[in-house]
Amino acid sequence: MYWSSLGDFLAMGGHAAFVWLSFAVAVALLLGLALQSRLGMKAAEREHAEARQEAGRDNEGRRGA
Repeated sequence: MYWSSLGDFLAMGGHAAFVWLSFAVAVALLLGLALQSRLGMKAAEREHAEARQEAGRDNEGRRGA
């Protein structure tokens, strides 16, 4: 499909509301998943560090090794 102007491209042949809304929803979902993954990873790292401390290990590995 060929568009003669930027306005024609943005109008998407009369389907702009569907196209751009779908695009926005997809981007929002991807950003939400990335944020959720990042927060989950930080929580898992925090839990792991706490578990290591409770087990008697420091950040350098096993004691006496």
